[in-house]
Amino acid sequence: LKYFCSNSKWTAFLETMAAAMHLPGSLFARSVSGGSTDLAPSKGDKLRGISDASTSAGVDDCHYLPNKQSNLASGAHPTATFANNHLIVPSAPKWCAPVSAETQKLKEALSCKVATPLANLSSGAYPTVTFPNSHLVAPTKPNWCKPLTVQQQLYKAVQDEDWEGHFMVGRTHAQLKPDWTASPERCATLQQLVDYNGSRRVLEVGSFCGASSLALAEALPEDGEVRAVEKEPLAVDLGKMYQSKSAAGSKINTSVRDAKEWLDELANKEESFDLVLIDADKDNMKEYVDTVLHAPGLLAPYSLLCVDITRTCQQEIEAFRTTVALNLQALKIVFELQGLLVLQQSVLKGIKMEA
Repeated sequence: LKYFCSNSKWTAFLETMAAAMHLPGSLFARSVSGGSTDLAPSKGDKLRGISDASTSAGVDDCHYLPNKQSNLASGAHPTATFANNHLIVPSAPKWCAPVSAETQKLKEALSCKVATPLANLSSGAYPTVTFPNSHLVAPTKPNWCKPLTVQQQLYKAVQDEDWEGHFMVGRTHAQLKPDWTASPERCATLQQLVDYNGSRRVLEVGSFCGASSLALAEALPEDGEVRAVEKEPLAVDLGKMYQSKSAAGSKINTSVRDAKEWLDELANKEESFDLVLIDADKDNMKEYVDTVLHAPGLLAPYSLLCVDITRTCQQEIEAFRTTVALNLQALKIVFELQGLLVLQQSVLKGIKMEA
C-alpha cells in the first residue's frame, strides 16, 4: 500500500477510482515526513464518522476532485464542475450607460456648493446664506383674484340674465335690456353727487334692478334712505337678491307699481328729498319731472335733480334744455355729467316742462 501511494502513477489511478466511486477525498489526505507516508484520518473524516480502521484498511487519501458525471467532458455542466451560483440564474450585466454632454453639464450645475454660513451665527439665522433659495431672496405676493363687490356681482347678473326669454314667456311687461342698468361709472358719479350735496334722503324714479339704488345707499350716512319705484317685479326681485348681501341694502325701499301714481301719492305726503334721480320710461319723462318740480315740499332746499338723457330722443333733450335755459334765474347749478342732466335749485318754483 505504501508502495502504491509512493508511486505517482498509482496515485493518479487511485484518485480517478475514488472520483468514480464517490468516495470522500479526505480519505486520501496524506502526510509525508522523512520519505515515509503516514496514514491518519483527517479532522473532517472524524466529523463524518470515518474511523481510524477505515484509514488503516489501506485506502490512501489523495486530493478529491469535484464530482463529474461520467462520459461527459469537463465543462459540459459548469455548475457541477464549478458551483457558482451566479451561473445558475444568469442575469444581464449592469453596465453604466454613457453620460451625454447635456447630462454632464446638468450634473455640474446641480453640484453647486452650499453657501458658507456667516461666522458666529447659528444655522438658519440667515436662511438665504445657508440655503440659497431665490424665492426667499425676493418674496412676491400671490396674484389672487380679488372677490367681486356686491355692486359688481349685481351688474354681472343683469348682463347674464335672459331678458328676452323672460319677455317671451310673459314674465315682464316690456322687453328689458341689460344696458338699462347703471354702469359702474354712473354709480360712481351718483356717489360723488351724494358726497357733494351731503344728501341723506334720495328719491329714484325707475330703478330697474337697483344698481343705482345700491350705489346711492352705500354713499349715504347710517340714517340715510333710498325710496325707489319700479314697475317690473322680476327686475326688483333680482336686485333685492344682491342688495340683501350689502350692509347698505337695508337703506333701500323699492315699491313695485306705476311711477306716476306713486309720485302723486308721495307728493301729497309732503316728504322732502335731498337728491332726486329720474331714469324711468322716456314717454312719461316730462310728466315725472314736472311732478317733482311742482310738488309742494318734495324737493328740499338746494336739492339736486338728476335726469337721465342717455335714451331720450334728441328732440326731447333739446326741449328739456330749452326749458332749463328759460329758468336759469331759479337755478343755482346746471351741468351734464355721465349722461345725467343735473340741476340744483335755489328756488325751483315756476319751472315747468314745455310740451
